[in-house]
Amino acid sequence: MDDFLQADSNIIQTNNNYVKYYGFSSNANASTPIRKIKSTIKFDRTNTILTDFEPLLDANADYTKADTNTSIATNIVTLMGFGNTYNSNTFISSNVYYRYADRVFKYDPEVQSQFKTDLDSYFNVTDSVSNANIIGSSANILAAINAGNLNNTLDLVSTKVGGKFRGTTLDANIFTKVVAGANSRDYQTQFGFGSEPFGKVVYDNPIEVENYVGSFTESSTLTQDNIVYDGFDGVTFQRVGYGERVPEEMALFDPYETLIINVLTNEYLSGNSSLSNASSNASTVEYQITMDLFGNTEYMRKLQDGTANTLLTANLLMSDNEIFVANANICIEPSVTVNGVVWVESERIEYTRIDLANNKLSGLIRGTKGTTIQDWYSNNTVIVWDGSDSQIFKNFVDNSVDSNVWLDSGATSLTDKGNLSANTTIMRFLHNLE
Repeated sequence: MDDFLQADSNIIQTNNNYVKYYGFSSNANASTPIRKIKSTIKFDRTNTILTDFEPLLDANADYTKADTNTSIATNIVTLMGFGNTYNSNTFISSNVYYRYADRVFKYDPEVQSQFKTDLDSYFNVTDSVSNANIIGSSANILAAINAGNLNNTLDLVSTKVGGKFRGTTLDANIFTKVVAGANSRDYQTQFGFGSEPFGKVVYDNPIEVENYVGSFTESSTLTQDNIVYDGFDGVTFQRVGYGERVPEEMALFDPYETLIINVLTNEYLSGNSSLSNASSNASTVEYQITMDLFGNTEYMRKLQDGTANTLLTANLLMSDNEIFVANANICIEPSVTVNGVVWVESERIEYTRIDLANNKLSGLIRGTKGTTIQDWYSNNTVIVWDGSDSQIFKNFVDNSVDSNVWLDSGATSLTDKGNLSANTTIMRFLHNLE
């Protein structure tokens, strides 16, 4: 039943099987039988550098403003039990705001042993981790970090979180080695030297053969013993010139409800506006991944230049059928066959009419593609995004959303607006240059 359709609404209001539906659906009480839930999934392996993150001390504080080493020093003092009360073992182990890197530093005996060794060596003492003048001073810890004496500790934390390289290292010379007389692209199953007559596959001295085929153009793959590995190309050998040593974050989802992921790549190093730009022409980009309950995945860009978003100017309640925005010109004109689409934060809404003079969208179909219908209040700075087809990723000339690498040639990140391809690519689309 769709209570926004009059015929269905009449049945819901009169049929005993549905008569209580409206009261339940509009009631936020948790005891109602209609399930309403908005879940947030936190990934705590998003940071391999031990920078400070203490939202409980000051909800309004911006902990990204300090330089990296100062932030690490502050965090170490906090985690070691000095500087504030939010540092007990029980509190940290049970609090979701502390990340995996924080817990590894505090609880892993190997890390703590290395930390003591490094700190004792720098201060030429034997009690550095229990000496309040040392471990309680962020200035002293910062001095040790700046001198490079805590590199072993910080590298160990990064490794244990998963931020170090875990792949297979190949000697590039293997691509020049071939079996004499054989095609370099033929898969060799055996090779060796034998004294038996010609034609008999019997070796006195067999040699184990590993076959490698690497392509840096075309399909960009590595083939090892007839097993193909995607994503083996020139970027594989490029160390990204900025940002954290990102750990592995492969999360496989087969959602039974709609899952929305927003990805923002900041123009500043580490997302810190007090640091320099990631590149000379860097510009922040954002996109949204929507995996709906019907098994479809959609990628939508979220332009940062104001041409595809506006603000809600009046409350939008669950029962409302009109949206008032600051600038309806960012929305497309719906047609007889194609509805307009906007995202009010995490709710996808289709509309059938638009009133540009009054900045109003009406004829709404709420909570489409499995998103949650909810109350939105204009005093909370609710962003309304254009969700029309013009914002949706398509197949591009140089790459697609299924490509292993989205970067254009020469670009160091998605923000690198100065190294965009001349062709139609994801990066050009994200920067609204198509």
